[in-house]
Amino acid sequence: MLLALVSPVLAGLLVNEVVYDPTGADDGLEWVELCNNGEETLDLAGYTFENAGGTYASVYTFASGTIAPGEYLLVGGASTTHAGSFRENLQNGGTETDGLRIKDAAGTVIDTVLYDEPNTVLAEDDGTVPTTGAPAASSGKSIGRFPDCADTNVSESDFVLYDAPSPLAVNEDPNEGGGDTGTVTTVDCAGADGIVINELMANPDGSDSGLEWLEVKNTGAAAVMLDGWTVEWDTSSFTGASSWAFPVATPIAPGEYVVVGAGGLAASLSLGNAGSNADGVRIVCDGAPVDTVVYGASNTDNFLDDTGLVALSLAPKPTEGDSIQRSPDGLDTDVCGVDFVSGPPSPGAENSSIGPVGDADCTGSDGVVINELVYSTDAEWIELYNAGGAAVLLDGWVIEFGTSSYNKDEALPLGTALAPGEWIVIGSAGALDKDIELDLDFGNASSTDAVRLTCNTLPVDTVVYGDPNTDLWTDDSGLVATSLAPDHGTGESIARVSDGYDTDACGSDFTASATPSPGEANPVVEPPVCEIAGADGLKVNEFIYNPDGTDTGNEWVELYNAGSDEIRLDDYVIQTAGTDWGEDFRFPGGVFLAPGEFMLLGGETVADVDYLAPDLSLENSSSGAAGIRVVDCEGNVLDSVLYGDTEIEDPITGDNGSLEVVPDVSESVSVGRFPDGEDSDAAADWIPYAAPSPGSANADPGAIGDDTGVQGPGPGCGNKGGAPAPGGCNTVLPFGGFEVGLAALAMLRRRRA
Repeated sequence: MLLALVSPVLAGLLVNEVVYDPTGADDGLEWVELCNNGEETLDLAGYTFENAGGTYASVYTFASGTIAPGEYLLVGGASTTHAGSFRENLQNGGTETDGLRIKDAAGTVIDTVLYDEPNTVLAEDDGTVPTTGAPAASSGKSIGRFPDCADTNVSESDFVLYDAPSPLAVNEDPNEGGGDTGTVTTVDCAGADGIVINELMANPDGSDSGLEWLEVKNTGAAAVMLDGWTVEWDTSSFTGASSWAFPVATPIAPGEYVVVGAGGLAASLSLGNAGSNADGVRIVCDGAPVDTVVYGASNTDNFLDDTGLVALSLAPKPTEGDSIQRSPDGLDTDVCGVDFVSGPPSPGAENSSIGPVGDADCTGSDGVVINELVYSTDAEWIELYNAGGAAVLLDGWVIEFGTSSYNKDEALPLGTALAPGEWIVIGSAGALDKDIELDLDFGNASSTDAVRLTCNTLPVDTVVYGDPNTDLWTDDSGLVATSLAPDHGTGESIARVSDGYDTDACGSDFTASATPSPGEANPVVEPPVCEIAGADGLKVNEFIYNPDGTDTGNEWVELYNAGSDEIRLDDYVIQTAGTDWGEDFRFPGGVFLAPGEFMLLGGETVADVDYLAPDLSLENSSSGAAGIRVVDCEGNVLDSVLYGDTEIEDPITGDNGSLEVVPDVSESVSVGRFPDGEDSDAAADWIPYAAPSPGSANADPGAIGDDTGVQGPGPGCGNKGGAPAPGGCNTVLPFGGFEVGLAALAMLRRRRA
């Protein structure tokens, strides 16, 4: 081979080495190495690579970048600064000479490489058209300048063939093993102490196949060649590990990343999801582990970590769509539970650091509260408020949530500060008014769910919402929560009755707000005050559990003050039951009911309600009794009624343990007391009304006119405040020995799904 017939000259920017036909598919794996043998740093913005068979066409343009004297720069391949595929794949030679050249931002040709033969049209930099170029490189080999970064303007002389490419490194003398060396027979582990698995995606959204990946980072001070290193993964202690080997010419510069799998180097990974036991993945060089990640909840398979001992501290179990990532980026203490968190993926880029777990600053935590939240939507959000007197740094604080346990969490990123009297909104991708985006998935309050804010794993503030608390969530008192925040309706939020108001009793602190206010002050609602004076006069006076048409939004309950004293209803609760009592409505603060007055609670479509109760859901019993009761702010049952099936099959009772049941009625018929507030703890207190009177006095059953059940005017007919009932008094129907006498009131035996 002819080497350097003409003396090389200083040329500035040169194409120093090229892999135009990598092993396997070309897309994303071709690369070009540049060098600068000049005396000035070059700004590459606007410089362009052109590729030619017969004519040149642009395949890559630099958006930015510089190259200093004596420096190398890699474009394509596993590079991250200038990574990715060329617009059209580089020509692979074959039957004629192909070319590659670089132009500066003004369009001037800076350097040209011609390779393979024969050539009839492509010119060198000096304008000559040689018949041959640099040698042809078969799959996986490179052509490189020797001497390194030297140029005579004769490609045949300047370039030699390398079986072992050397991106970002000096091209060696081909007569001393630098060229025609064949495949790599030894693996170079230099720099292994700086290589870490920085992030991994083991549980992508949807199907995992073809979408898993891991990211390698070089935290060291020198470039490392990963040629021949392997990635190993297993679900049982690496005893039967699957593996994948890095291809020839896989460099990783200091501070840079290489992605393996989806979106990076082609690799078929099948990482475990740590469903029941821990799983592991590691990088190995020449048989020795370089870095290991053990993740999941329980290491029953005894995976070893990088200390050489059975891993006791584990990276988190992968949640769908989130990656397991070092935080801060590159942190490596050899303790996986400290080094890794779950968070939004960032392959090939810096992780969104939140600081090591357990290393957050909790100063001022007693003033920070969850102030408002929205769930059950694609735009979930949570608002934090600082009720304290000093700014609080929330770096590394964690929002935890779940439906039966705290099995999901999201950590707040570095730089999250909250000034006194200020709000910060954390929202999912669809939330509009957010300061920080995290992947939120709160429970929908089908029973009780919970959200809490923690610092260094210690609870800062907790919201338990919905009903009933069958999962025994604890509140900030450390006890099982009995005071529960309400669930909210469509377009509403759960909000503190005033910003920062906090008694640790969620039912007192929170209300369902019809005007959500993310990042702004909550509408002020009077905080509840617990009073039980006169409460024994409060009665469930009339209700409808089987309205005409759909039940949802059409059911209602009427309360009546049969006593002589005004009753304050703050934090009083309406409960319903099929088999267990559960909360359907809780009164806010500042609610009073005068003697002889009525109060109507109902769904969205009930007219003239005093309080909207969107969660009111009365059972339509088909087997066993259903029930309604009112409970005071201290948890005392004040009044109950059982209705439906007359055979008590469910473990619920009425007042004083009564088992008497008001028989079932048909659609659109209400059940009411007569006289209003009559209470002997017996079914005889209750009358079926074909013409209900929500919010008004119940009609006298003695005024029935004929067997049609239509009554004329009679005593006791009237509405709340003394106004007459529209169209006259209500129609009243007798129960007749626990059976409704009219066909229109035939027993309806069904339970709402």
